[in-house]
Amino acid sequence: MSAVIETSPSTLQELEECISKAMNRINTQKETDLCFYIPWKNGHLHHFAFGRLKKAEPTELLRMIREHILEKDNPSHVSSKPRPALMVKRVVDVKLKRSQINQLLTVLKSSGSEIQGADELISMLSPHQTLPQVQKLMLEMIREKDIDQGLWETYTKLVEEERGTLQQK
Repeated sequence: MSAVIETSPSTLQELEECISKAMNRINTQKETDLCFYIPWKNGHLHHFAFGRLKKAEPTELLRMIREHILEKDNPSHVSSKPRPALMVKRVVDVKLKRSQINQLLTVLKSSGSEIQGADELISMLSPHQTLPQVQKLMLEMIREKDIDQGLWETYTKLVEEERGTLQQK
């Protein structure tokens, strides 16, 4: 609960006159626009804090307005409190056919380490294959006497998922 401080009518009248002079000085119509010229915690004074100071601590607000607006030769605009940058992940929703996914996987696997992040893309696209597609790719891998750990992991994951769905039935 906030305590209401009794202030003399002369102080309130002096504050209103001061606000009026400051508004004329910076050429504004709203008294809350004065907030942009009064420094406050890491930025300018918030308009809610302005209202609270006006009611609870008018002498403090009066001092701040005089110091930062009326007594300065050229009152300067105070920037707002800096906000942390948002960590927005840009996601593009693209629908691909399974054949297109397989073509992408083939290109990525054939490129090897030439493309930066190819392994990450391969692991991202691999779960979108069906078990028969992965079995076909594994047979090709065996014929070529090649080893692809990612393909094996995809195969085991798909087999486990299929077992889980069969056990639920």
